[in-house]
Amino acid sequence: MATMPLRLLRVHPAPGFLAGMRQPATVVELVAKAQPFDPALLQRLQALLDRGIAGLAELPPRPGLQGLELVELLLRACHGLLLGARFQLHHDELVLANRPARPDDEQQRFVRVAVPTHGHDHAVVTAILRTLIRATHRLAADATERADQALLSSLSNLQTQLRFHGPTGFNTVNFLRAADERGIPWQRVSGNIYRFGWGHHARWLDSSFTDRTSSIGTALARDKGRTAALLREAGLPAPEHEVVQSADQAVRAAGKFGWPVVLKPLDLDGGDGVVTGLKDEAALRRAWAATQALGRPVMVQPHVEGNDYRLQVLHDEVFWVTHRVPGGVTGDGHATIAELLAVLNADPRRGVPGSGLVLQRIAFDDEARELIAEQGLEADDVPEAGRFVRLRRAANVGNGGVPVPMLEHCHPENLALARRAARALRLDIAGIDVLMPDIRRSWLETGAAVIEVNAQPQMSPHLPAWVLSRLVRGDGRIPLVLVLGDVKAEPWFLQLLSSWRGLGHGVVTQDGAMLDGQRVAAAAPLVQSVAALLADPLTTGLLVVADDDQFLRSGAPADRFSALVLSGPVRDSGGGERRHALLLKHLAPRAAQLWLRRGAGAWPEALQGAAAPATEIIETPALAHRLHALLSGDPV
Repeated sequence: MATMPLRLLRVHPAPGFLAGMRQPATVVELVAKAQPFDPALLQRLQALLDRGIAGLAELPPRPGLQGLELVELLLRACHGLLLGARFQLHHDELVLANRPARPDDEQQRFVRVAVPTHGHDHAVVTAILRTLIRATHRLAADATERADQALLSSLSNLQTQLRFHGPTGFNTVNFLRAADERGIPWQRVSGNIYRFGWGHHARWLDSSFTDRTSSIGTALARDKGRTAALLREAGLPAPEHEVVQSADQAVRAAGKFGWPVVLKPLDLDGGDGVVTGLKDEAALRRAWAATQALGRPVMVQPHVEGNDYRLQVLHDEVFWVTHRVPGGVTGDGHATIAELLAVLNADPRRGVPGSGLVLQRIAFDDEARELIAEQGLEADDVPEAGRFVRLRRAANVGNGGVPVPMLEHCHPENLALARRAARALRLDIAGIDVLMPDIRRSWLETGAAVIEVNAQPQMSPHLPAWVLSRLVRGDGRIPLVLVLGDVKAEPWFLQLLSSWRGLGHGVVTQDGAMLDGQRVAAAAPLVQSVAALLADPLTTGLLVVADDDQFLRSGAPADRFSALVLSGPVRDSGGGERRHALLLKHLAPRAAQLWLRRGAGAWPEALQGAAAPATEIIETPALAHRLHALLSGDPV
């Protein structure tokens, strides 16, 4: 501690959007010693963090922390850890203060930094920085390999914990990226639930669950036996099944259906525990022992030959179809099966489960060996060029399969089959798994079997953008206007409010919040009231009136405004015109339009040098008309 003092003082969420940032932030305050650190120690720490945090070496240095190399390094490490946990970060850390901790001591520096996060993630940032600081202090006190390994172990444990705090699964990550590309504002609601858009236009998503996905349909889809029975009752082709409690029952069911059969857990996704093509009692009993280890109820179905297709449905429209080619290798006439598999698994697009990659590696296990033997081959055989050697029975992508797009080749009656299956379970979004000879031909001619309905389908990385375009209107924003100046008692403003009943318009002032003509919240910080109304699905437009400069302290109430209105002077906490200029420098760049009410006082001087859209001077009657039209969604 004496060698490398670094003390974390406080970590708290920024109430609003800080100047220069377009996503929520966590504010970190700490005290650090400003003298140069032991270069060898800093180099050692850098090397260990580079080893323990993927991609850290590629992160650029953070400006504004000259002379505080340790602080800069640990903040970069924090950023790298958040990225590794799938947090979507659009900024580097922003230095808000770097000054002497006391007027008489230049060596102790007080540092305040904004760390980009998903919202109120201050507990996560606190845990990261405390872990890093403790590990650093131990490293400074212990020059042995044991201290190095302790730091790497701390990083590994921390990364395991962080996986539960970032977005879960690549569906959510891809939805967040798609929203950013379209300018849709998003906010973490709770856990893995995110809100995309504001007010009346907003939708919630948890991976590919939507806020309108039927909970009853989801429960049914999770039970493969109940799903199959429901599909058959709806006149759809689903295989017969029998739920079994023992290997003997499974054998009897197979005798009734006829060999080969399929053994699968009733309620697991991703092909876990599914064993297809079981041709005799011995194979079935082996599969039973393996499936029982998963601790799930099990069912037996007749095996259906055919290609495996996934048809994805949203709002009764099939938007994507893939042929799921089972995991395997294709011969080149030179390499053995084992060598071909090694090359396949080396593909950077393939990873282990939980890696977030679309494709999965294929283990050379008992299933692979059995399938190779069934094809009359051995692992060290060289298959002829073009010969496909199947290594997985199930074609799920999670088991090493490869999705091949087929939407444009799909027969219309097969599209209708998928739509009917989704409707049968009352699902707004679904992945329908179908076995059939050829998706190009109608299932009514060739036969087919709907083997599963997924209420939360995994999607290829490009699909969330299309789904968002159907779920969220435009960029998901409602009109949001910020008025600076005290207008609450002016007749034109009161008359404007009286005309908004029944329109879903919200109004926020220092006195509280109103929605649709009714008072809905008591006085609170403006940023808090704005967030509450943007989260309300009744809100169709929002007017925010600020008669002081509180946004300089709290941050802006949103990342963008439809318009910023300079209606009159605001009360400031010291600084007069200089304070007005700082307020405009913070707020004006976020506005699509800047309106100056004639006679608005000192604003013209404050406008000088502000990065803002062109200013339009408006008379009061015209201003009332403009505000009404803008909040109602009319062109102005």
